Amino acid sequence: MKSLRLALLLGLGLPAPASAAEFYVLDIGDGDATVIEPAQITSTPDGHKLVDLNRVDGLINSVDISKVEIDCAGSRWNVISEILYGLDDRQSVDKTSLNDKGWTSIPDGSKAKEFLGFICNWPNVPTNKDLEIEAADVWDMSKRAAQALDRMEQEDNQKGGGN
Repeated sequence: MKSLRLALLLGLGLPAPASAAEFYVLDIGDGDATVIEPAQITSTPDGHKLVDLNRVDGLINSVDISKVEIDCAGSRWNVISEILYGLDDRQSVDKTSLNDKGWTSIPDGSKAKEFLGFICNWPNVPTNKDLEIEAADVWDMSKRAAQALDRMEQEDNQKGGGN
């Protein structure tokens, strides 16, 4: 399981920061991972949830931070902002206008539907401690995740592309 491999690589030999935030791995792709900080999930007066989805890309050493509003009852979401940051220099590219589709339905069986279930039901969701990451902040988490993703990719390439 890629998620468990990432969590193990992130935790190897790294002490928890003195002032740590807790992040949770929602998904692992090929060279990327989607991570949230559950403590930052907030509710709007109309019951929607606001959260930053942090998509870390180990191949280009970046983090794409999308602030989304989720209508849990309506099973839809809206991207409020989306900014891509380079992890080496923190230069940013605002991608909000490129991906602003307004409210978008979340189809059953999709990864987004899994994210919705976790976010909308937090903190009353079962969690896997192996998928929790302690880091000083989103930058520390992103750098560590990018390094671990790069290491996973290298290991997979050495094995002939196997997962």
